[in-house]
Amino acid sequence: MVALLALIGIAWIFLFVDGVIQWLRVTWLDAPAADANTGLMNQTPSYPSVCIIVAARNEANNIERALSSLLRLDYPDFEVILIDDQSNDGTGEIARGIAAMDARLSVITGTDLPAGWMGKSWALHQGVPKAKGEWLLFTDADCIHHPMSLQMAMGFALNQQKDFVSLIPSVELISRSEKLVMPVFSIVFGTLFSPARLMNHPKKAVAAGGFILVKRHVYESVGGHASIRSSLVDDVSLARLVKQSGAKMWTSMTRDLVVARQYESFRALWEGLGKHAFALMGESLVKTMIFVLLGLMMMGLPLAGLGIGVFEQDWLWVGLSAVPLFVMINLGLGSTRLLGIRRWWALGIPIGLLLYILIVIHSVVQFWRGKLVWSGRQYGR
Repeated sequence: MVALLALIGIAWIFLFVDGVIQWLRVTWLDAPAADANTGLMNQTPSYPSVCIIVAARNEANNIERALSSLLRLDYPDFEVILIDDQSNDGTGEIARGIAAMDARLSVITGTDLPAGWMGKSWALHQGVPKAKGEWLLFTDADCIHHPMSLQMAMGFALNQQKDFVSLIPSVELISRSEKLVMPVFSIVFGTLFSPARLMNHPKKAVAAGGFILVKRHVYESVGGHASIRSSLVDDVSLARLVKQSGAKMWTSMTRDLVVARQYESFRALWEGLGKHAFALMGESLVKTMIFVLLGLMMMGLPLAGLGIGVFEQDWLWVGLSAVPLFVMINLGLGSTRLLGIRRWWALGIPIGLLLYILIVIHSVVQFWRGKLVWSGRQYGR
C-alpha cells in the first residue's frame, strides 16, 4: 500500500509537470488593446468574403447574444447563415426576428436527420450550399465573438498563408456544477489529447468547433461534413481530414476573441460532457475502464490513506497521501486559472473528478444502449 501511494504521488507529479510544459507551449491569439494598432488592415490590402455558418438546436437562451456578436464583427464582407436544427424552444423565431432587421443574416429550417449523421454535422452540411463566401467560418450558437475575432483570424491566415485556422474559445462558467467539473475536464482533455502539442504538430491535428475558419475549396476538397457525418467529435475529425490533405493549418487558444457559454444547468453539463466522454476514449471500452479505474485509484487511495494515517497517527501514510493531494490541488489551480474562475474551486478537484468519472460511466452505458442524449436526440450504436 505504501509503495502504491508513492507511485500515485509520482503519477500526479508527472501530470503536473506535463501540464506546466503544455502551458508553456500554448499559442494565443487575443484581441488587441483598445489603443493598439494591429496593422492587419495595412498588411492585408483586401479581405476575402466569408460565410459564417451556425448550427442551432434549442439555443433560445444564447442565440440572440451569439448572433448579435456576429453581426457586430469588424469585417468588410461577410454573411451569416443560421440553420435552425428543428428547435422547439423558439430559437428559430428569435433568429428570424433578428434576420428581419439585418439582411446579412439568413435563417434556414433544417430537415430531418438522416440515418448515420450526427445532428450538428448535418445542420452545418445544409448551410454550405447556400454560402457565397470564399472562406467558411463554422461556429456554435453558444459562442460570443469579439468584434475583432474574424479580422484577427483572417489576418493571421492570410499573412501566414494558412488554409485553416481554429481558435479554442475561453469558456464562461457560472453554475457550481460547471466550476466543479470543468477544471477536471480541462485536465483530462489536456492529458488525453495534449492539445498544446497537437495545435501545430506537423502530422496531428486538433480544432475547436466554436471557431473553424477554412478556405471553401479546401473544405470541399476533403468532402466537408459528409466525410465525418458519424463522428461525435466533428471538429477534431474535420481538422484531421484537412491535415491529411496537406493543407496548412494553425490552431490557437484565445482569452477573449471567442467565449463559449456551454452548460446552463447540471443536466446540460451531464449530457454535453457525456456526449464527448466516450469519444475522447476513442470509443474503446478497454480504454474507458482503464481511465475509470485509474481515476478512482488516484483520487480515492490518497484520501483513504490520509484518513487512515491521521486516525492511526502514522505520519508516513499522512505524508505519502498528502503529496498526491497537494499536487492534485495545484494542478487544479492551474486549471482554474485557465478557465478564469476563483482559485478556491481547485479544492473541489476530488469531487469534480468523481462526478466526471460518473459521467464517463453513464456515457458508455448509454452509448451502447443507443440512448446517449444530446439536445433532445439519441445517439449510440
